[in-house]
Amino acid sequence: LRNREGYGLLAVAEQVMEVSAHYFTAHDLAKAKHTHELRRREDIFLHLDYRQRGLGGASCGPDTLPQYEIPPKPVNFKVILKPLKPRCEPIILSKKKQYTMS
Repeated sequence: LRNREGYGLLAVAEQVMEVSAHYFTAHDLAKAKHTHELRRREDIFLHLDYRQRGLGGASCGPDTLPQYEIPPKPVNFKVILKPLKPRCEPIILSKKKQYTMS
């Protein structure tokens, strides 16, 4: 994530992670029945998740396919958050040794 001046935040994980960023809180999204009911907030809400369950819930259609379910079990999920400066390439910075998890 970066602002207009190029400053931002880099998130580096050991494995692929699920990421979303919104101008709405999770509560805002759950409460709204239609997109016109959403009011953009000044802040950005960043979600870094280990995994996300596949679509489906069997409430009005099929349940999630087994390969997309997430079984309840303990996990280790490590994320490094680092500031970004203008003109810094996140992909190059993420590969630097000081940002690896080992």
